[in-house]
Parts: sequence; C-alpha cells; structure tokens
Amino acid sequence: MRRTLRSLPVFTILFFGIAAGRISTPAEDRPDASTLLKEVVAHQIKNIDARYHYRYVEQEITEDLGPDNNPRSFDTKEMMWTHTDYDSYVKYLAINGGRYSQEVINQQQAKIDQQIREAAAKPSDQRNALRAAMVKERDKEKDFIRSLPDAFDFQPAGTQTINGHSSWVFSFTPRPGFRPPSRETVFLKTLTGKIWITEEEHQLIRLSGTLGDDVDFGGGLFGKVRKGSTITLEQSPVAGGFWMPAFTEMEFRAKVFVKGENRIETSRYSHYEAVSNPAAKIEVEKLP
Repeated sequence: MRRTLRSLPVFTILFFGIAAGRISTPAEDRPDASTLLKEVVAHQIKNIDARYHYRYVEQEITEDLGPDNNPRSFDTKEMMWTHTDYDSYVKYLAINGGRYSQEVINQQQAKIDQQIREAAAKPSDQRNALRAAMVKERDKEKDFIRSLPDAFDFQPAGTQTINGHSSWVFSFTPRPGFRPPSRETVFLKTLTGKIWITEEEHQLIRLSGTLGDDVDFGGGLFGKVRKGSTITLEQSPVAGGFWMPAFTEMEFRAKVFVKGENRIETSRYSHYEAVSNPAAKIEVEKLP
C-alpha cells in the first residue's frame, strides 16, 4: 500500500527513549560542545538519508487517554516500510495482535511492487516531480538536526553507558533569540531536555525533551500541543555503519480527535535490511 510519510511534527521522528545507565562525573577529554554538535549533525543527516535505503519493521502502539489520564483505548500495528526515490510504502503484518495470513501479506506486496513499477515507468518529468516532492518531505526531518547548534545552549551533565555505549551527556535549554527555520520546528523554542552522544562514534544515541509551553503548529492532526508534552527517541547501529531509530515515544497533551484527549504513541523499529547501497547515493552535507 502506498503511504506518504506522516505529516506530523518533526519531533515524532527525532526524539529518544529511556534506558538504564550510570551517571558519573564529566569526562575530562570531552570535546568542545560546539565542535561535537557539528559532527553529530553531519552524522545524523547521513543517517536520515540512509534510512530510505532500508526496509524495516515498525511496531506502533497508540494509547488514548481520557480526561482523568487513564487509558481509554489501546491499538497496535505492525508494519514493514519500503522506500523508493518516488514514494514510501507500508505493508501491514499485524493489527491488534492478530497477524495477517501469508496470502494477505503477499497480496499487499504484489500491490506495492506494481505501484513501484508504475512510478518507474512514468515519463522523466513526472518522475523528477515525484522525486522532488519526496526530497522536500524528507528534508523536513533535517531541519531539527541542522538547528541543534543554534537552537539550544548545552551544558555538560556527566557520562553514562547506554546500551553498552559509553556516552557523554549534555543538558540543553532554549537559546533566546532563536528563530525556527520552519513551522514544524517552532517547538524548539520551548524544549528542554538532555542529549546523549557516544564517545567512540560521536553518534546521537538518545535525546529526551519536555515542552515548557504550549506549541501551536497552525493546524494539522495535532494542532496545539500543550505544555508538559514529552518526546523521546533512541537510536542503535545497523549494518553499514549507520544509526537508525530503535524506539520513539511521544506523549501528546493536546486536543486529538476528542476534546481533552491525550495520547501516547510508541514505536519500536527492527529488522533493518538494506535494499540498495546508501553509501553510493549519500553525499556528506557541508556545514559551516
């Protein structure tokens, strides 16, 4: 099935989850935060581009909360994502614990294969238009990452071992005067939290944040997200040297579908498999 990437705020893809670790005193050999962040940004942009050369499984768990903040409904989906230069496609494997038969899964795959062939057979001008639209949509993910050095003031907060990776910890607060580059990144002006960067690879392994004020996204599914909403994400390495999302969780305090309803969305990612050569197509972005 054809499925355009969700038009949700950028933070639904870019924030990190919680894992056990040990805080210690700041490392004396910790690089300068500004220099380290520029390197992390370059790595993360390459990771984002690389993800579209992989197929992977996402288990999505949605929990709607009532006015008393108690669970009101609970839904799960398990799906496999496939990306091309022209579009993104999803094949559903299970809904609410019930797995589709292999016949149904094969039927979905046949439809995806047909849509991919049809897109590749379009005239060059139409293919170029599709590619440009996808590049524009996917580029929204990078706005947050590119903004990190300018959006926040970072302070060392010790070291911690995350999933076997020794990491530097930085706390961050909004930097006064920062101007978000897009509507999707306006939440950066009120976000506070922590970021974890691996000491060996200089990769972003975790980031967690909390909104300090209401954020108005100007419409869309979530509209205004309220103060106190939390956003988390964690990454892990995959074959090829890239780091991909492993876990994301968003707790939205917002008017979603039903007045006064809050929502927790959790996704777990697994089974990454390269379907093309990312290194052959990814260019290192030049940073100032």
